[in-house]
Order: sequence, then C-alpha cells, then structure tokens
Amino acid sequence: MIVVERRVYRGPSLYAHFPVMRLTVDLGVLEEWPSAKIPGFNDALLEAMPTLHAHTCSFGEAGGFVRRLREDGGTWLGHVLEHVAIELQQLTGAHVSFGKTRGEGTKGRYHVVYEYEEERVGEAAGDLALRFLHHLLPADLRPRAEDDKPTAFDLKREIVELIDFAQRRQLGPSTGSIVRAAEARDVPWMRLNDYSLIQFGHGKYQKRIQATVTSETRHIAVEIASDKEETNRILGDLGLPVPRQRVVRSAEGAVSAAERLGLLVGLARTAGLRLAAQTLLTKVALAFVFSLFESVVIVALTAIFGNDPHRARALAMLVPSHAVTTAAFAPFVFRIAERVHIATIASPIPPDGAGR
Repeated sequence: MIVVERRVYRGPSLYAHFPVMRLTVDLGVLEEWPSAKIPGFNDALLEAMPTLHAHTCSFGEAGGFVRRLREDGGTWLGHVLEHVAIELQQLTGAHVSFGKTRGEGTKGRYHVVYEYEEERVGEAAGDLALRFLHHLLPADLRPRAEDDKPTAFDLKREIVELIDFAQRRQLGPSTGSIVRAAEARDVPWMRLNDYSLIQFGHGKYQKRIQATVTSETRHIAVEIASDKEETNRILGDLGLPVPRQRVVRSAEGAVSAAERLGLLVGLARTAGLRLAAQTLLTKVALAFVFSLFESVVIVALTAIFGNDPHRARALAMLVPSHAVTTAAFAPFVFRIAERVHIATIASPIPPDGAGR
C-alpha cells in the first residue's frame, strides 16, 4: 500500500465543510486481501490499539468498526488506514471523528479522507498509520521498500513522540484565545507557520497576527525577515528560486533530511584526509560530528574571549585562537574518522585523482 497523492483541504471542500486531508492510496496486491483474510491482522491491530473498539463506523454504535473488520470477509486496508489515522489524532487530544474512504475509479486505488485539527499533526498521524499497518502485514504482503528496513516497530514510543509533537504545535495561550474568539464569530483562520503567525479572513479583508501583535504594525515583517528559515520557506512558497534546506538537531535528523532533499552528503576531503564512506548514514554522521566539534570550539572560545563576536576586536581574538585549537585537536578527530573509515569501507581508497 503506497500513498500516490496527498491533498490538504483547509476550508470547505467536496468532502466536508471543515478541514480534511485526502490520501490517494494504491493497495496493489492488498486489493485481494481484505482485513479478515490476512492471518492475525485484526487481532494484532486491536491488541495494539484497543481504543478502536469505540469507533462506530457506518453502524452508528460503538464496536461498529470492529464488525466491519471481521464480518463479510473484512474491510479493505484503505478504510483501516482512515480509522487508525483518526484514532492517532484522538490520542494526541484532537477532537476529530469524521472520515470516509471511497474508490478512486481505478481498481485498487482509494481516496482516504479524514478530519484534522492541526495540519502537521494530521500529516504525521497519516504517515504513522501507514507505517503501523505495514508493520502488521506478513512479509510477503509488505511493499518491497519495507522489506529492506528493520522489522522492529514500537507503536507506544511512536505515539508518545506524536503526542509530544502535537503539544509542541499547540498555539500559545494568547494566540489560542484570539483564535477561539474568531471561531465563535465564524471568522475563518489559517496558521501560516510553525509558530504563532495566524491569518484571519481571506482576500483583501485578511488580517494577520503573531501572538498579540497585529499586521497593522511592521513588527511581524521585521520578525520574519530576521528568521532565515522562515524567509526561505515563504519565498519558496511564492515560487522564487531558493536553496532547499532543513534545520536538524541530530545525526539521524540530518540523514532523514538528506534523503528527503535527495542529496548525496559526505566529506570528500578534510585537511588532506580522504573519507570515501559508502553509506549515506556514515557520510552524514561524520559531517555532523565535524560540524558539532567546530560549533563547540567556537562557543567555548566566544565564552572565553568575549561576549560580542561580531565586533572586530572580538573576532581578532577568536580567529587565531580557533585556528590553533582546531589544529591541536584535528589529529585526534582525524584518527577517529580514519578508524571509522577503515571499519566501514571494504575496498581500498583510490589514489588521489583516480576515477575522475
């Protein structure tokens, strides 16, 4: 089962008058395998997510979805994906219940529509639901891409991470109060970034706020222009050519971002040492270690020699000290990198200039 297309409806649509998401999924061989025909699938699903017993589905009473899973040969996995995505959002505290799954017109393809409160949380819930269902499938029914990945899957840990993500995405008390007041007056609103930038209304009547600051002042524009990541995203959304980027805070996040961006990240040469790591994980991890080392050195020197590194005097003291410190610690870092290189590369390193 793969997601062919994802669409987000932030306002009234063909499916509902409130925000919904539509995933177009291709079941592939699973079209011939409804839930009741997959050995152990229903029991494993309900054991992992017992709260699904409360879903009414088309029967209008608790346990309706469980009946759909077991009666008349079961239901198709697109329908199961819908209910799992809704339940995952409910576990984060979202008040959502609407969903529907209908055929797209091509055999094996379905439109899976479900309600959401917060867009990013809704997307994350859909992605997690898909990975969870793939985990429950027998190996011969999983997509080929899933066969090469580790089989371990901790749903409880994934749900905790989803809840933590949803809590970070919640609006602050001031912004939340303003948004609730707008909803009470039937004023449409839209969240424009990961923080508190909100748009009320549409067209020439639209107004924007950031926390308690309104667009009647220039403060919001200055704040956005000072945020490089946000400026990059806004210009990209407008169709302007901007460099693709992701902000990461861990080696795993760097690997994931590199895969999403389609980049081949690596260290080809560092102070004369060639690192021909073959795997993306090794390349990005080494790059992250070197970047982290450089950052720690800069922060330490800033704390020692001055509080304002932007002044010429502070920079004059920082640059030589940074160079000396890097030169002193570089041999140890290179030695570690060389050991990693030897441990991860089976073939010898080509001579300089070979293969170019």
